[in-house]
Amino acid sequence: MKLFGLLFSFFNLLLISWTPILASNEMEPARLEQCNLPAPDSFRIKQVGGDIIKLTWNPIFPGAQHQLTVMESDGNGGYATILVENNVSGDTYNADNLIPGTGYRFVIATKCASGDPSEIKVYIDGITLIVDLVISGRKPVNPIPIGDCEIIPNGFNWMGFKVSTFDDNFISENFFEVTKTDIEISNQNSASKFLVKRYGLYNSIVAANDDGIWPDCDQPVITISGVAKFRIDKLINGGPEREIVGFVDLFQNNFPLSYYICPDYDNQLYPWKQNYVFTPLVSNKTTPPMECQERTVDWLKIGQIQQTVFTEEIEIQFDDSFSKEDRFDLVIINSLGQPIQTSTFRFDNSSVWIKTSALPIGHYIFQLKSKHVQKSFRALKPY
Repeated sequence: MKLFGLLFSFFNLLLISWTPILASNEMEPARLEQCNLPAPDSFRIKQVGGDIIKLTWNPIFPGAQHQLTVMESDGNGGYATILVENNVSGDTYNADNLIPGTGYRFVIATKCASGDPSEIKVYIDGITLIVDLVISGRKPVNPIPIGDCEIIPNGFNWMGFKVSTFDDNFISENFFEVTKTDIEISNQNSASKFLVKRYGLYNSIVAANDDGIWPDCDQPVITISGVAKFRIDKLINGGPEREIVGFVDLFQNNFPLSYYICPDYDNQLYPWKQNYVFTPLVSNKTTPPMECQERTVDWLKIGQIQQTVFTEEIEIQFDDSFSKEDRFDLVIINSLGQPIQTSTFRFDNSSVWIKTSALPIGHYIFQLKSKHVQKSFRALKPY
């Protein structure tokens, strides 16, 4: 009887403890709240590159599980679900094997204690990215170097970067302006478009696409659709031969509002070359862009004038003393008397253009030598 009494008392205690949870109107909303947990906070894009989009968020509590849905645009304003990840932990997710130039929607919800996703969801819509490589960028005046290329602040008049290298006893460098605009594409998804413009039109350091095509005066825009990166090349003698410097990743951070413009040092095929320095910059003052029709023309009459001024390029016209020559060497000598560049040309025209945008400011001697003639002249690059 004592055993029976103990069992009966335990059963009554259990019933008293359990009944309010089942019947109390005050506790019912608390049970329903479990299936309406808040969605993760600050759901955003962390990185975009090639066919990968990296997402990140702030979980509502440590160890929370999430359901993440990936949807693809049908081209008519709607989306079709292509993947559902039911148990996503942590605060990041890599969506890969995406189709460049296609819009995507990402939906995330916190998992309830029952294992079902909460009814409260957040989403990011219309993810595509277009990069246009464009000539005629502005040059920053008194630019401010940014120490962290992952967080380049917003709100400056000019934003971009400089690529420089020291070779052949002189520094080669070029400035690249980066601008962003939101556009509407044919499937009505919001897309991000970046323009990458170089200042030195005839500079040997250029931004190119995967095929090594870079914009010039005849083809001023190269479009890279759906890829958040582009290539930097160093042209040899104006191209098409070149040295591949490496790739640059490009996208916008939402928290905080800033830009990520960094070399891809870990690229498996073309890691960023260490002898090229990448410097992110911002500036509030700029010089006007160099349009193709506004290029500086510097005429040098060999044997007629002793000194001239040049900027981005220089044209050498030959006098009669070169009329019987079939080829000649041009040697550029710096102010220290060091030969810094040597080129060989055929004498099949009355003049030749020499690109000088990579030369730093200073005085130079241009020396022309052939079998029978040798002449020199001085020239100044003032800015």
